[in-house]
Parts: sequence; C-alpha cells; structure tokens
Amino acid sequence: MSYRTRAVPVGLGLVAVALCWWGLANGGTHYYYSAAVRSMSDDWFAFATGALDPGPFITVDKLPGAMWVQALSARLFGFSEPALLVPGLLAAAATVLLVFAAVRRASGLLAGAIAGVALAVTPVLFATARVNLPDIYLVCLLAAAAYTWQRALEDGRWRWPLAAGVTIGLAFQVKMLAAFVVVPAFLLAYAIGAPGSSRARLARLSGFLGTAVAVSLSWMATVSVFGTPGRPHVDGGDSVWDMVFGYNGLSRGLPGESARIELPYGGAPGLGRLLNDQLAGQIGWLLPLAALGLLVGWRDRGHRAAYCLWAGWFVSVAIALSAARGIHPYYAVLLAPAIAALAGLGVATAWRARDRWTLPAVIVMTGVLALFVLSRTPDVMPWLRIAVGIAAVIAIAAAIAGPRALAVLAAAGATTTLLAPVVWLLSTPDADGDLMATTNPVAGPPITEVRFGDRDPRDIVAMMFGMPPGSVRTMPDPLPSPVTEPTLLEYLTARRGGRTYLFAAGDASTAAPYLAAGHPVLPMGGFTARDPAPTISELADLVRDRTLRYVLHAPAAGGPSPYAARAAWLSTNCATVAPPDYVRGHRGMTLYDCDRRP
Repeated sequence: MSYRTRAVPVGLGLVAVALCWWGLANGGTHYYYSAAVRSMSDDWFAFATGALDPGPFITVDKLPGAMWVQALSARLFGFSEPALLVPGLLAAAATVLLVFAAVRRASGLLAGAIAGVALAVTPVLFATARVNLPDIYLVCLLAAAAYTWQRALEDGRWRWPLAAGVTIGLAFQVKMLAAFVVVPAFLLAYAIGAPGSSRARLARLSGFLGTAVAVSLSWMATVSVFGTPGRPHVDGGDSVWDMVFGYNGLSRGLPGESARIELPYGGAPGLGRLLNDQLAGQIGWLLPLAALGLLVGWRDRGHRAAYCLWAGWFVSVAIALSAARGIHPYYAVLLAPAIAALAGLGVATAWRARDRWTLPAVIVMTGVLALFVLSRTPDVMPWLRIAVGIAAVIAIAAAIAGPRALAVLAAAGATTTLLAPVVWLLSTPDADGDLMATTNPVAGPPITEVRFGDRDPRDIVAMMFGMPPGSVRTMPDPLPSPVTEPTLLEYLTARRGGRTYLFAAGDASTAAPYLAAGHPVLPMGGFTARDPAPTISELADLVRDRTLRYVLHAPAAGGPSPYAARAAWLSTNCATVAPPDYVRGHRGMTLYDCDRRP
C-alpha cells in the first residue's frame, strides 16, 4: 500500500474524529436513553431485558442494541456523559472510514476520498453523533454491511454474505425495521454483479437473508421464550413483537393510526421533504452530486454493481423518508452514506472522462442549491452566500478556460460544494441542557422554524410529557432538559419509610432524570404515558403492599386512556401534597400521597 493510499484514510479518520470530538464537547445526552443506560449499567437483568429502570418494571420502547454499547461503556468507565457519547463519536468516525473503504474498492482512491470527505462534512452525521441516539450505531452497522457486501461482489466466498447478514441483524437490534430498508439495494447489486453461477448466487443470497433474519430475531425470541417470568412490562404493547412490528412499525406508517403521538417534525410527507426547511440544511447540500452519481454511474460497466448498491440505498431510504409521518430530521442520517458514495462515484467518473461541462454544471447546481437553503435564513451568515456565489463563478470561469485551469476548477468546486455544509455544521450551538437539541438534534444555527415546524413549541413539549396542548404556558429559550428537583427529592427521601420506590412518575419522561441520577423511581405509562403499566389494580396493590407511597402525576389528558384512568384513581384514593414542595421543577404536575385519603 502506497503512502498516499495510507494517508487518505488516516486523514479522513482524523477529520471525522476532530469534528465529532468538537461535537462531543458541545453535545448532550438524551434524557430518556440515558436513564435506560444507567439502569442497564447497574443491573445485568435490566441489561438483558432492555429495561428503563433497574427494578426492572418497564422496558424502553425500542430494542436495546445501542443502549447495550453505552451501558458497557458506562460499566467500564463509570456512568458519565463522555461514557455515553464517546461510543457514538467512534461510530461516526468508523462510518466515514467504512464508506471510504467500500467506495475505494469499487472505484478507486479518488472516489473513496471524495465519498469520505462528503460524509464527514454532512451536518446530520455530526448532529446525530453528538447525542447518544441509536441512529449513529444504525448507520455505522449498515456502512459495515455495505463494505462486506462490496467484498462479496468481488469474490464468491461465503464469508462476506454471511458477515453482511450478521451486521444487518445487529443493525436490527439497534433500530428494528429501519435496518432492512437498504436490503433491496443489496439484493439488486448482488443480482447484477456477483460472481458465480445463478444457483451459487441464489444460495449465497439465501444464506445472507437467513442469517440477517436469525440474528435480527434472536433477542426477541430469547426474551419471549425464556424471559416471561419476572420480566419487565414491554413498553408498546407488553410484547416485543407488538413493540417492534406494531408500535414501532405499522403504527408509524398507517394513516389515521392513533397508537402513537406524532410530533410535527420533518415537515409534510412528499417528494420535496428532503429540501424543506427542516431537512435541507441537514442532508440536502450535496444532492446534486448524488444526482450526478445516479446519472453517470450506470455508464461505468466495471462499477455497475457498486452503483446499484448505493443508488438502491439512496432510492429506498429517500422513498421511506419522504413517505413516513412525523420523522425527526436526524433520521436522514441513514441517507448520508448513499449521498456521499454516489457523490464520490459520480465526481470520480466525470473527472476521469474529462467531460468539460458536466462536472462544472453540477458544481454550479450545488452552489445554487446552497444559496437556496441559505436564502431561507437571510439574516444568518449573509457572507456565506457571497462566498459560495464567488466560488461558483470561479468554477464557471475555470471550466471555460479548459484543461489549463483544472486545479482552479477543483479548488473552486470543492469550495462551492463543501463550504456551506461545513460552516453550517460549525455554527451549531451547544446542546448541553437544551431539551430540543438532545431530543431533536439538528446541525446549524439556532433557527426556531427548523426545530419546531408549524406547531407551538409549548404544545410539543406538553405532548412529550403526556400533557394536553395548552398545559405548558411558559417556556424558556433554550428549553432545559428534564432535571431532578432537589426540593422534591429532599421532601420524599425524608418520608420514604422503607418503600421500594421513592415515588412513581406518571410518565417515563418525568421519571427519566431521576433514574439517570440513580433514584428508585417507578416510570408509569411508558414513553408516551399511555401504556397500561401499571394497571389500576396493580397500582392499588403497590400502595397496599407499602411498596409505593407517593405519585407525581399530571391531570388527565382527556379521553379514555390508561393515563386518564390512573389520574382518576389517584384523585379519588390519594391526598394531594400542597406546593411549593415540588412545583418549581414540575409545573403542571400534582404530587399525591397514597398513605392519606383525599
């Protein structure tokens, strides 16, 4: 391996780590996932069952793959913000290197280097890596699967399809059905470019799919068969199968489905979603370069299978993101590797063809798109629009000058395409302590419209905490993450009296900061606060058995639901505790003492 070949991945890795490390210094932890990681790092049974609390009483509403990684880190290094965030930083850097390696094997060093740089400066990758979210592990595992699939396209050995199947299965443990969105692209690429006879290819594809399904369902099957006695309630239906395929599957896609609260992120579904005011600044900057890859990649017969892999990935994920309801902008991180790979394939192919006008035209289109995105925020960094415009003009002039100005064309093209996303990324404010920055992380300047869409942000916060719209009247900027209330802790600790639980919270969001701090709190209702856990009879048993005395619960949200039923039971069976013992940190909540009648 030559010095230049070694220097490129080292440089890419250093750039990726530097950007992500800066993001780590300015990042923050997700209050809900952090609570689960604390519980899993303290208790092996909670770890094995994916529990939110160390009781364990209820699970998280996702498969626990990403949280396992963080929990092991916390066990090794202690529960802290770096222990939770560093694994995601490493996953982001690994994703850049894996995409580079896959594209380099398919189309050479230039294509791989362009793909790696494009991915490293994609704002949504940075935004996702700076919070302990599952998505950064998902995209890393799928990038690893793409690399192994590229190896499978080069020779007929079984090891590569089986390795890809294992990696897809591990990605399923992180983000469930999202891991299989890219599988059609893998199948298409293998059908077009894999070596061997049709029978041999079919056999290896069967092995790949069988392995992927077996690894995907392994934890669910184990919990279902061996974990029933004493296992925690499964948030999202009390069945891992309902949680994965219903609560996190069909209920997210069927029109009119009311099983979940859909927050107004991502804008309206449709073909233009990737360029709307919420997603364009996260993922849209290099779409013209990806389009170039889609247009010219098919012409290169030697790289056609790799083209099908990344083009299929792009099309599958773009359709899914455009059609889904209520997506967080950071979900678009799943599209970033495909855009970067297509950019590398397209630019390298056009450069080798010495086409005088195709590449300059795409560079100008990329600059125009950057100006379009920046025009939505005319008061933010106005100099950036001028710089991008000047670079695009220089690129046009270099194209007119011909081969004598190739170096100028390359420099102006790089500036036109990369300056805006890099500056956008670097303008991201500190996320620590900002609820919206850690639950809906986005890169770029703090623009309210991008973060909240068309809904009143106070109503969004109310829904996140199981309360009706209008119940949150005031909200600071930035919105602070949920925290423990010292006055409440002091009051309850002095009166706990040997109970198992310090108190029960009406929803997991209220319980999460206390669980993350190591306090024994019962998280009722799950993430949406509408899960029937505990039932009314179970709640009454907890009080009667002197396992529980205090409950912190908001007024009923209206309509028939387990949440409203619990609120009604509390109002008739437990006395209220007068503020201000708890009100400062939990506005809109009522503390009930179930040792006293109302």
